[in-house]
Amino acid sequence: MEKKKRRSLRNLLTIVFTCAIVMTFAGLIDKIVVNAAEDSICKVTVIVKDKETGNVINDATVIFTEYYRNSETQTYPEVKVTQNADGTYNVPYDSEYGTYYRYYAKARGYKDSTTLDSTGVPYGKKLTVESQEMNAGVILLEKYPASTRFLDAIGDAENEINNYVDTNDYDSGQVLEIEQIKNTYLDKIHTIFESVDASEVTDDEVDKIISQLDDIVAEAKAELDKVATSQDNLNETYINMISFTTNTGERRDFSRREDEKTGKFEINLSLFDKGGMFSVTGNDPDTSVTWQAKQELYYEGYGRQPFEVIDNTYVKGKFLNQGVSPAAIPIAATLETGTVDCTVTFTKDGNETTVTFVLNILPRHINDVTVNCPEQVTLTRDENLNYNAVVTPVTSADETDKGYMVTIDTDDSSFNNYNIESKTPDVAIVNDDKEIIPSKAGKAEFEVTVAGYDDPVSFEIEFLLSDEEKQEIADAAKVENLIAALGTITLDKEANINAAKAAYVSLSDNAKKKVSAESLKTLETAQTTLTTLKEEAAKKAAEEEAAKKAVSATTATSATKQTTSTVKLSKVALKVKAGKKKVKLTWKKSSKASGYIIYRATKKNGKYKQIKVIKSWKKTTFTDKKVKSKKTYFYKIRPYKGKVKGPVSAAKKVKVK
Repeated sequence: MEKKKRRSLRNLLTIVFTCAIVMTFAGLIDKIVVNAAEDSICKVTVIVKDKETGNVINDATVIFTEYYRNSETQTYPEVKVTQNADGTYNVPYDSEYGTYYRYYAKARGYKDSTTLDSTGVPYGKKLTVESQEMNAGVILLEKYPASTRFLDAIGDAENEINNYVDTNDYDSGQVLEIEQIKNTYLDKIHTIFESVDASEVTDDEVDKIISQLDDIVAEAKAELDKVATSQDNLNETYINMISFTTNTGERRDFSRREDEKTGKFEINLSLFDKGGMFSVTGNDPDTSVTWQAKQELYYEGYGRQPFEVIDNTYVKGKFLNQGVSPAAIPIAATLETGTVDCTVTFTKDGNETTVTFVLNILPRHINDVTVNCPEQVTLTRDENLNYNAVVTPVTSADETDKGYMVTIDTDDSSFNNYNIESKTPDVAIVNDDKEIIPSKAGKAEFEVTVAGYDDPVSFEIEFLLSDEEKQEIADAAKVENLIAALGTITLDKEANINAAKAAYVSLSDNAKKKVSAESLKTLETAQTTLTTLKEEAAKKAAEEEAAKKAVSATTATSATKQTTSTVKLSKVALKVKAGKKKVKLTWKKSSKASGYIIYRATKKNGKYKQIKVIKSWKKTTFTDKKVKSKKTYFYKIRPYKGKVKGPVSAAKKVKVK
């Protein structure tokens, strides 16, 4: 069935009316209603907290991804969801089969909560969505060290200011103003950076610095927006005075560039628009007009020879008849396709006002673009369960049932060059040969663009799971649910474990491949834990029997342990002092101790290694010479008496000279 999707209201109404008649006679109305049904929406609650403090992280973002890894990109593609005012997320799901996701959280200054699957690819927690509302629980994020947060915040602030506007979009005077604004606020950031020792900064200090940096960035953006607004207003005022008329009397209009922050305008002309003329209407006669272009796009001479790329190695010719108003594109010119930045300068009483626009020379004029394609394609798979259903381009109308066909109505009948892009790459991609390759079931959206044609043409293909695969997914989900329900493994869970294992073994080979590695790991761990619990139970029974035969010996040993355990040791206060390639430790002696154990680490919350055992309770000093210059260390100490160890002291930080 032919699809013509246009932004023109007239064409759109014609298409809808035509399709309705065709579908009525073909008996397809019911089918279209079914296909138009959208997924149900689940309101998912996810709370993100600081792992250390337990405080809620209000500016955290929760990322939802596909459950299965994409075989092409080797990633878990992100799913587009909307966030509600109360912080919950609207997540789509299949109300009949349920939908599986993975999710993780991230926040500024914290490590992402992603983990790695069995092949080392990052992914998040499993989420099964089967209802209209659910609580996915709490995600704990670990905060980066204060020094890392400080340096990242400095870098982020600098990048935000540097990348906020592109100076290529402004006139020279405004470029200077923009650079001055940037430098002013970058200097403020640099001053903060110079005033702080990153290795000594604390979390509270970093929070205050981040707040300061946010204020600086906001002020910088506000100042830069003033420049952008100034240029925008300037263009808006003057652009309506400028027009282009082709050599056949057709008027071409300017339009605002959607990707330009400054409100720059553009106009699209064709290789066939030679002899056309730019002019200014409604201008004060005392005001002179000068046209300028930063590149040339033609050779002098006769004949037409369109090029696909810009060649800027010109040695002849003037473009836009610089300095002359009105400005014409010479009829005796060979244009090339390309883009040119242009300016129009209005001069009155010695004062100049310059506005900018972009001139696009396109290969030809496109009148219409249509796309024929199948509405639905059932997915097929290879031996690795990768989908291999491919929708290919065709060259004649009688082959439209095998793929899609793009037809372009243009002033050059030999032209049929187009680009097709997937707007839903998580469902299907388009390769270099313009073949549509799906990666999962769902509606895939595509957009066809043609140079010289303003409006892209959109079309959809729905990729369907086979009935066989639907059953495999359902069977695999049942097994995963049995495994997830095991919970904490105890001896009385043996029947449940055996049932989950038996259910997995009974799956078809393809269904087994759909059971996640995470679930299989959980089942394997459950079996191992059960075996261990059985062995421990048997060992305990044997030990209890042996204990009955040696009551007196056990009692004596127990008494000895109780005597020893009555020893109570107090925490020892530690001091550290850095020297040249050495660190001296001192502490107060404990008369109840036999000696002291000294530990060292390179991070405050890192792994502490035992470096010395002091075997005399009277000794109160130790010098560590196995350290490196300029490096920071952390030390702890604890007393001991026999086999009894006292509490560990607080960590002491020192930087070696």
